[in-house]
Amino acid sequence: MSEPRRVLKTGGLYFDGKSSYVMTGFGVESYPVTVALWVYYDMLPTTYYTNVITQCVDVNNRTWQIGHHRFPPHLFRVVIYFTDGAYILLLSNTAIKVGVWYHVALVINMQNTYLYINGMLDNSITYNKVLKTSGNIRVGCLVGASEVHNGIIDEVRVYNCALSDAEVQALYNGVDIRDGLVLYLPLDEGEGNIAYDRSGYNNNGTIYGNPRWVVKKSSRVLSASRVLSAEAR
Repeated sequence: MSEPRRVLKTGGLYFDGKSSYVMTGFGVESYPVTVALWVYYDMLPTTYYTNVITQCVDVNNRTWQIGHHRFPPHLFRVVIYFTDGAYILLLSNTAIKVGVWYHVALVINMQNTYLYINGMLDNSITYNKVLKTSGNIRVGCLVGASEVHNGIIDEVRVYNCALSDAEVQALYNGVDIRDGLVLYLPLDEGEGNIAYDRSGYNNNGTIYGNPRWVVKKSSRVLSASRVLSAEAR
């Protein structure tokens, strides 16, 4: 799979891997749903998992999560939780590389979940259980300052529908799909502690810890440190 020719459009948030995250007051209440975002890894820990986006009440009451699998070859890790207390694990076929932008999309249906990397279907899984819907969406962590992402997250989108293969590909190619959009955090504010929701539903997120705003760049990002030297706030 080819790497995306990723350009930072209007910024993003650099998460420090320690205490930074975004907390929204919004959570998925029914399915199907599509979650999509751009993510960049500055490091891949081997002693703990990290998450780029989750929905949960607390560490013991999770709904779904997308992150990185700490064991080599460092795959994307999706966990879907069910009302009976069980869960199912979906790993990508794509191995994560440090210093590379990835577009990740997850389509969750009542009996299937599909994982897309860079606009292409990467893996899927089938189940016959009832999905959970509790909790709020968090960006860059599991719960609070735990399993925090180390790198940049940009263009977070949640839809209350299942996007098609063609629509996921269009998102990857920069098309602004609005139908069904219920949460859109472009993370382009550049300052402050609020991540504003541009979906029209005002599901704004509060920024905690010490994430740094990444300034607009006109060329492909080669390393997070190089981006920040341009001067992230």
